[in-house]
Amino acid sequence: MKDSNSKKFVTIALLAAVALAGGGWALKSYLAAPQEEPVALAVPENASMQDRMKAMDEFRDKMRREDMTEEERRKLGESMRRFMEGEIQKRVDEYFNADPEAREAILDRHIDEMEEWRKAMEERRQKEEEERAKADEGKSEEEKEAEHEKERERWRDRMRSRSREERKADSETRNPNEMAQRMAYMSAMRKQMEKRGIQPPQWGPGGRGPGGRGPGGGPRG
Repeated sequence: MKDSNSKKFVTIALLAAVALAGGGWALKSYLAAPQEEPVALAVPENASMQDRMKAMDEFRDKMRREDMTEEERRKLGESMRRFMEGEIQKRVDEYFNADPEAREAILDRHIDEMEEWRKAMEERRQKEEEERAKADEGKSEEEKEAEHEKERERWRDRMRSRSREERKADSETRNPNEMAQRMAYMSAMRKQMEKRGIQPPQWGPGGRGPGGRGPGGGPRG
């Protein structure tokens, strides 16, 4: 069971990394903000890694806004989930639509982009930890742990925000052929990463999301 769970988290991590590392971002969420202005995140297809990182920072900041209702936050998170699903499927389609002899090169390009994203996120995580350490100076261990636990609980609440009905609807509307291709793509990517001596990302219990936090700005644990 433990091995099965480990493989599950590796697969989830790979899927997220593949989606976030893609160069052609165009996420738009027409969610009404408290000022009735649309919330939108859009990054051109030729965007630099710095621009993509900035877009993720903007998204995370929106998710953490205190004046946003849980329903607004849920809708914004849902828009990100749909965006990531679309980005993953585009890469899976690119892989399977290519000639068999070209697929390894496609995987290598996807892996290189993912590694560039992971490196950038790790650098940001280190910077955030340094800033957090400075902010925590003078606080007792009890105070720091209480603040961190509050942040973790807020993240858990957000992860539970999707209703059981929404998750059930997703599972029922997924195309079985697309899901089978996605799993085959992820298996091929893991094998290619192992061939190149690259450790697949492992997020989940005991691990870290992008930059130590999930896309919505979850806690580092």
